[in-house]
Amino acid sequence: MKRILLLLACLAGLTFTGCADTYLLPATDQEGIKLDPEKSIYISSPEDGRYGSIRYLNSGTMVARILQAEFVKYSTSVDIGDRVQTFKGSLRQASEKGHGYLCFPTILEWEDRGSRWSGARDTVSVKITVVDLLSQETVRDVVITGKSGFGFFTGEYPQDLLPEPVEEFVSSMYEDDK
Repeated sequence: MKRILLLLACLAGLTFTGCADTYLLPATDQEGIKLDPEKSIYISSPEDGRYGSIRYLNSGTMVARILQAEFVKYSTSVDIGDRVQTFKGSLRQASEKGHGYLCFPTILEWEDRGSRWSGARDTVSVKITVVDLLSQETVRDVVITGKSGFGFFTGEYPQDLLPEPVEEFVSSMYEDDK
């Protein structure tokens, strides 16, 4: 009986704590480059994420807003594009509006798997390119990936996997290493 209770306690502990959400923000050789907080940011609206034939409505808007929430901490002005545009179209729009930088996110992977009840993990992968509009040079180019953990205390949706790595990414472009 003690063994059964111990086994149940261990299983309950794993279920309630589960594996934590994980993400990867790879190091790049562009990390030493810092953005000027006096220059404004234009965030392009990415296309919604897809998984097979499933389109996740407003996932592109969610990604843009997560980026905006972080950039606004450092930049004088942050705008989000009002529609999905190509990279060249976004460059043109950002330049015409007088912005200093373009942030061009692309959703590569977006899987909402109902982790809490299905046991399958949510997955997200977003490529983020930041361009200095004056020089037309890419300042940063990174792919952020995340997977939800298992258990009851994990995020419920793919967008829940983005705020922490996006915060780390954006702050690395403004703050000095500590």
